[in-house]
Amino acid sequence: MSSIVSPDDINPLEDHDRFMIVRNWSDVSPMATHLAMAKPIQSLAPLRDFPHLRHLRILGGDALLSTLVPLPELCSLRLTAVPPKGLTSLEPLSNVANLERLILHHVPQVRSLRPLAALEKLKDLLIEVSPGSISTLQELDSLQPLAGLRAMERLELRGIRVAELGLRPLEQMTWLRHLVVNNHFEIEDFARLAAALPTTQGFCLHPFVAVGIPCDQCQQEKVMLIGQTRPTIACPQCQAKHVERHVARFQQCKAAYPNAVGP
Repeated sequence: MSSIVSPDDINPLEDHDRFMIVRNWSDVSPMATHLAMAKPIQSLAPLRDFPHLRHLRILGGDALLSTLVPLPELCSLRLTAVPPKGLTSLEPLSNVANLERLILHHVPQVRSLRPLAALEKLKDLLIEVSPGSISTLQELDSLQPLAGLRAMERLELRGIRVAELGLRPLEQMTWLRHLVVNNHFEIEDFARLAAALPTTQGFCLHPFVAVGIPCDQCQQEKVMLIGQTRPTIACPQCQAKHVERHVARFQQCKAAYPNAVGP
């Protein structure tokens, strides 16, 4: 997926320039609003001294996240798990009531998204594996905890697979403006989503997406076919019949689910 060139790859959740890198707490102004950890730390308790903190990036696992103190102004959080112990539970996040943006970067041991169901103000959620681990998909128990988050506008799931119900819970989220799901699900899954979310934007809601790679034979831009459990790249000119058959099947599947609304 890292080779895909599309508007979906522009991550609106990142704002690098405004963050202050924390190396020593004593060097940080109590007025700080954007903080990023330079390395794993032992406790998040010192954050209580920064009442204006709104954006935070941390490195750590379960032990660190369990020390998360109430941060009423916090609206944006990026969390990256650090081996070997890593992160297995998102439970402490259920208490960050005002969180609007959440990035879970390379948290492969997390399976349950249930704690996120309490984040009623959450607008943007990105779950992604690190680039070096894209061949190993993160398995989640279910996407059902996300289905009731009516403030959600943008949802990006990159490098996941789902044990129960697949993508079906997302069909209920008709209020989504933008959706990205890695291309490792069946064509029926994406076709149902396309039928259920007619106003949502995202490459996964279409039969194919351009990948920015020219064909060696005709120089036509190649496309990735959506809904192939093993992502397939094809030339729409040299392999026209193959692409046309795929598009026809996608549209047929979509038409079979005109009222797809979840499980």
